[in-house]
Amino acid sequence: MSHQPLPTRLDLMKTSSVASNCLKIFPLGKRQTQKVVIGDADGVMHTFSIKRGSVNTSFKSLPHIKPIKGVELFNNKAFFVYGQTVKGITKKGKEFYRLDSNISEDASGMTISVPNLWLNGQYVLYHYVDSEERGFYMSPDRINVVIPYFEEKDKTKAILGCQDRKIRIVSDSECISQFVTEGAVSSLLTTNDSIIYGTESGLVSALSLKGNTTVKTFDINGLERGIVNEMLLHDINGDGVKELIVGRNDGTLEAFSFINPTQPIRLFKKLIEESISGITAGKLVAPDGEDVLVSTFSGKVIAFTNNQYTNEDNNLLSKINILEDKKKVVGLSKAQRIQNLQKEIESSEEKLVRIKNNYVKISSEVVAVHCQYETISSFILDSKEAFYRLSLESDVHLDTIVLRADVPMEFLEASGDNNVIVSVVPVDEKKDLVSKFLSTFRFIDSCKRIDILLRTFEGKYGTLEAYVIPRLNPKISKVYSYGIKPLSLHERVHEEERPSLSIESRPMNKLLITGSFSLAEIHSWISLCIEGIPEKITEDDMVYTFQSTFQQTVLVIKLKRGEAIMESDNLTAISVIEEILTKTATDRKVKVNVSFEVNDSSFAHALTLLYPKLEFLLKLNERVKLIDALKEIQLQEEDISFLSREYKEILENSESIIEESKKQSRKLDFLNGIVIRLFHDCLKFKRRNIQNYLPTFKQMLETKSYNLEKLINAFIQIK
Repeated sequence: MSHQPLPTRLDLMKTSSVASNCLKIFPLGKRQTQKVVIGDADGVMHTFSIKRGSVNTSFKSLPHIKPIKGVELFNNKAFFVYGQTVKGITKKGKEFYRLDSNISEDASGMTISVPNLWLNGQYVLYHYVDSEERGFYMSPDRINVVIPYFEEKDKTKAILGCQDRKIRIVSDSECISQFVTEGAVSSLLTTNDSIIYGTESGLVSALSLKGNTTVKTFDINGLERGIVNEMLLHDINGDGVKELIVGRNDGTLEAFSFINPTQPIRLFKKLIEESISGITAGKLVAPDGEDVLVSTFSGKVIAFTNNQYTNEDNNLLSKINILEDKKKVVGLSKAQRIQNLQKEIESSEEKLVRIKNNYVKISSEVVAVHCQYETISSFILDSKEAFYRLSLESDVHLDTIVLRADVPMEFLEASGDNNVIVSVVPVDEKKDLVSKFLSTFRFIDSCKRIDILLRTFEGKYGTLEAYVIPRLNPKISKVYSYGIKPLSLHERVHEEERPSLSIESRPMNKLLITGSFSLAEIHSWISLCIEGIPEKITEDDMVYTFQSTFQQTVLVIKLKRGEAIMESDNLTAISVIEEILTKTATDRKVKVNVSFEVNDSSFAHALTLLYPKLEFLLKLNERVKLIDALKEIQLQEEDISFLSREYKEILENSESIIEESKKQSRKLDFLNGIVIRLFHDCLKFKRRNIQNYLPTFKQMLETKSYNLEKLINAFIQIK
């Protein structure tokens, strides 16, 4: 096996934007290499192969009215879905099948296990058998991915990966089993008796199904954090064991070996710098080896192969980049490549002149307000680090991104810092009464995607807006809006995970709200407070459990008609919900009664959970204070061997300690804000005058010389 599998990268062609599950490779036929089929956002289906060193398109359809959202193969034929229509074509593009479904929305995905066909929308899975609708299943949360069940005898079953961190197995119109995962499921695969899943948090894991029980067979975690967009099982090195190939939204392509089935080993990692939307593999470039083919969101189709090229060829390949034509020369001579490039440039220049002339004529009469380009975005809570990851990507190069929020936020970092100029703009609240956070990201070099890490402040709620401006003329922008909810750092915990939280042993505060409201009303009010509340009500009594990703406290919400009970070992969570619910009830003119029970033990409990984070920063602050004094001693004394080991380490690492302190200064303010809010809520629920206690408490925090005992005593003194 090669030390560096698939070392050569070949950029094959450029289409419009490509969605997930839209790249497939036909089985090997009479020819020595295989054909590839791809569907894009323009609704165009392409079939191509590589022959004699060049990429040849054997079929290209006319654009359909909607983007292609899924491609599946069966018996050397391709099925694809666009809008509400499914079509089947041969390798040569001849249409042999058409299904005009009666679903109520455009399909976002499709999967086939003949004679079964499944179409999925955002929340509904539609099942067809021999082109006739068999039934549908409405999921409690958004459906991200659907695949057929792995057992041949159970062809009527489908496996769903959902946003609420669950894998569901559906038969006809019923969910027959479900399994909790570590994150929202974004990709699925099946083996003989196992389900391999990838999540939005970057985890790749496998569940072995044995009857009604599941066994975790392996975890791939901690290596990469990008969303798992696509996975494929294929033997790429010829050892007889299929490798797992993983593509992520940050452009990371990985392959894992299963020599040890329970401990996958990473064979290689490649960076494409664009979101990977599709993966397939086979004998593509040459018949003597297995190649990996990927598609990206912007429409690039890239092959990774073991076939070697000369240095001259490799240098030339890197300069060629991507051609608009669907045929790209891969293995011809240098003179032929240069000649082809010159023709391509001349053709592009002529096309550009014609477009500019047409634009001048049009713009004299009307103002251009729209350019065709595709963008995608995600705003996901990282439960391990307790921050949000905002991912923005375009199929053209980005020029500027502007973030604006009407709630306070903390910018942590952005990917590609060397290519991006980041400016966090102080907001003048006298001139701008709305904005609380404003930042700009200007791109120096060519870049199509960026990850931005942001931290929210619980108790504050509003909207974050992202203005995405591409490097196009005329200058236009797409705007994305993301709701920031009051308990934005809380994550839902499913019933199966509750025992690990030891809720019964925690000191819980209780909030009871009663009134003449329906279950649907209180359910919608709670959804204003926290993410993870599903739209669908499935029972007369609804119970939800959440955990704070930052403080590790828990929140239990119990809802039924006329009554809502909230319990938490963090009084601030109770206080935030009480504020939102009473305000919402007042706005809707619904009378409610509010009562609460404060557990004094909960303050010491919540502070104990938070203090390790505070302690690290307080000790760092103490070390910074000692640096000047220790340096003075070092100047006056030739021999400092009498200093303790701790003081010597501070002197040796003084520069890094000061640098770390600068980075962490905002985090200490953030943590102090959490403690102040908890102290404020304690005073509020105990009906005490805030001005008699709060100023003294803030002074203690500002000294940065407190400890856990002093914090707890401050709460105990509130009688």
